[in-house]
Amino acid sequence: VVRNGHLDGAPHGRSVEEYRETLTEVLDEACSLSKLANGLLTLAEACDDSRPQPSESVDLAAIARQSVAMFTAAAEDRGLSIDLNTSGTTTVAGDAPQLRQVLGNLLDNAIRFTPAGGHLQVTVRADAPTDTVTLAVADTGIGIAAAHLGHVFDRFYKVDAARSHDEDGRSGGLGLPICKAIVERHGGAIAVVSEPGSGTTVTVRLPPAAASAPATAPA
Repeated sequence: VVRNGHLDGAPHGRSVEEYRETLTEVLDEACSLSKLANGLLTLAEACDDSRPQPSESVDLAAIARQSVAMFTAAAEDRGLSIDLNTSGTTTVAGDAPQLRQVLGNLLDNAIRFTPAGGHLQVTVRADAPTDTVTLAVADTGIGIAAAHLGHVFDRFYKVDAARSHDEDGRSGGLGLPICKAIVERHGGAIAVVSEPGSGTTVTVRLPPAAASAPATAPA
């Protein structure tokens, strides 16, 4: 029973609002732990060498179009614009859900660490000189200091408080390690370049699918 904003029998005379705040904090922590557990399971799966190499022919440009469409509303809510450019044959041999997760993680990072008024650019193209399909996610965000760039793919590594300045910035430190594990399992490579105050670009290079393999668009 609530009387004058307090629960009858509540210890220390705590108010309903205080209990509501406590329960909200507990729920937030439970959600964070659930996200961390799911991230660890995904990372373990991506690093499992006993699993066969992903071999389905997937159109990376189609995955990019779907992912950008999904994240456009989130970007606009934060006052950001997002564009997609594709060119050439962008079919790779891979696992569509895992590749979608890579792009989702990269877009999530870019949105969370780009101030209002910023811009995100997603590019998917065939790179003839390196015989790869290249995916790049560039933002105009707060950037990463050079001292931290060598550690961004380390598990649980967090750059600094400036990149975790609010609840939206909270992270288990597994997003980029998961991307790296998935990309390497696909026989590719991932790299980050960044300039504090100017933005960050993450580039993924994947081997193209065999010419005879038909490409499938992810569901």
